[in-house]
Amino acid sequence: MSKSNAQYQFDEASLIDMLRREAQNVKDCFTRFSFQALAFSTAVLGAVARYQIEFPAIALSSFGVIILLLVVARIGTYKYATANRHFGYELHLQRTLHLTDKENGWQSKMREIGWEEAVRAWRVVQATQFRFLYRTRDFFPNKRNIHEIAEDRGEYEWFIPSKLVGHDGDYHAGSYLKTMLFVFYLMISLACISIFAMIYQVWGTLAGNVYLQLTAVLITLFVMLIIVLRIIGNNRRRKILEEELLSIHSCGIMWQAVVVAHFRAIESLRNDENPDDLSLRDYTKELSKQAKDLRKNIYRIHMWIDGRIPEAQAPVLQSN
Repeated sequence: MSKSNAQYQFDEASLIDMLRREAQNVKDCFTRFSFQALAFSTAVLGAVARYQIEFPAIALSSFGVIILLLVVARIGTYKYATANRHFGYELHLQRTLHLTDKENGWQSKMREIGWEEAVRAWRVVQATQFRFLYRTRDFFPNKRNIHEIAEDRGEYEWFIPSKLVGHDGDYHAGSYLKTMLFVFYLMISLACISIFAMIYQVWGTLAGNVYLQLTAVLITLFVMLIIVLRIIGNNRRRKILEEELLSIHSCGIMWQAVVVAHFRAIESLRNDENPDDLSLRDYTKELSKQAKDLRKNIYRIHMWIDGRIPEAQAPVLQSN
């Protein structure tokens, strides 16, 4: 082994160690936040249950519990997205050890990319694919955009592990995040019960004032709708993290595509007359072109990585 290769092996081992530690740190951070939030929520809801009969207005503090738990739940999905991205990169390094070089596609030398440089490319390439496959700006965020899959062209849903194992197989991604979020939602339900109980308690004082009664009902329904939508969105995000595009399985594949897109963007910037003359002035623009090209072939990602797609045709979006 040459000195440069030995140095690279050492750097790769250090990188993996750093990624593992950072991934574990963000997971531990969420666990710590979760138990602190649950302890605080239990104390508040206990006080509400104790004094609500004498002081109905104390139930308003339940809104603080709801907001806190929804925020921590959202933080949890972000933390686990970071952890999956890190573990996915390690999986990418391990998977590509077994691959042979392709003339117009994956090359083993592509493993030699700095972490921050790879993350920079990830923020363009992966984000482009995510926004193509999922809704991000409506009342039901994180819902899948369903496209027509042309199996005769080699298209398939590579980012859904449960489908890849077939009907006789099973895929289990772990249930810690699912369990923790379930506990959050249970606490939120208890907080909502205290709010409804408060409305029932003060309803008599609003008798004769239809406008106040109607206002109270509308505000309550509006708040509950927001809570339900946030829970649905968080739960969908959790499913994507455990079973779809943001899972460790899918991140490992996506990382390879991201790295290939990076090196193709670099090559497109080389001076034909002087290949050693390289400027990164339009790197982001070229990387975006690669991301858009991958988007057209997202269901044929392995063929795209290997450079075996002469022409791209965007998948057809079906009605949702």
